[in-house]
Amino acid sequence: MTFLKSFTFMTLSNGIIFAIGLANTVLIARTLGPTGTGHYAILATTVMILSMLLGEGIKRSNAYLVGEQRDNAPQLFSNTLFYGATVGIALSAVFF
Repeated sequence: MTFLKSFTFMTLSNGIIFAIGLANTVLIARTLGPTGTGHYAILATTVMILSMLLGEGIKRSNAYLVGEQRDNAPQLFSNTLFYGATVGIALSAVFF
C-alpha cells in the first residue's frame, strides 16, 4: 500500500470514528439531560480509570515489553498471572 493510500485510509477512518463518537455524545447528552450527563461522565471516568488500573495498562505494557525483548515473556506471564489472581481475589472479597 502506498503512502498516499495509507494516509487517505487513516484520515477517513479517523474522521468516521470522530463523527460516530460525536453523534454518540450528542445522543447521550440529549437523552439524559444535564444531570444525567454529569452522572454518566462520572461513571464513565471511574470505569476508565479502574480498567486502566486493573488490566488495560498491563496488557499494553506486556505487548510493548515482549516486542522489545522476547526473553522477557516468561517473567511477564508469571507477573501478569500473579496480578490477575491478586485482583481476582480482591474483587471476590469485595463482592462477598
